[in-house]
Amino acid sequence: MFVSKYPDTYDEEFEYIQKLPFRQEGSYNGNCKTEDSYILRHEELFKIKNWIKEKIKNYATDVISTETELTITNSWANKNDGGAGHSTHHHQNSIVSGIFYLNVTSSMPPTQFYNRYLPMIQLQRSNHNSMNAEFVNAPMVNGDLILFPSDIM
Repeated sequence: MFVSKYPDTYDEEFEYIQKLPFRQEGSYNGNCKTEDSYILRHEELFKIKNWIKEKIKNYATDVISTETELTITNSWANKNDGGAGHSTHHHQNSIVSGIFYLNVTSSMPPTQFYNRYLPMIQLQRSNHNSMNAEFVNAPMVNGDLILFPSDIM
């Protein structure tokens, strides 16, 4: 995981996103998602989009070790009321996925990532880390962007 902190306030952008139309996502435990799956194309989110593009470039260079330019394809916002959440899933036809936390509270659980590539035969480990763990918890922090491989769940 690659975590970056947004350097500015985003009150206006958050207010704009809250006014966008959302729909219930039946398969995701009460989660609501913006009807538009390309919200970073909105002029009102230009500043955030440029910052995310810069962080994706850093991820490509520092984590993947490639100079290939990665492009943002889809972008949407999720809204979870109490008790709502996301089912385990991955993003097909993508290399990098990200979560930008805009409005979280201390009562919200961390985002949990599952490693789909654990070996069938495992050795006993003396320590767990993000490379050998079955899952990793990432705390949700306002203003944090987490970038991660799209094929982890």
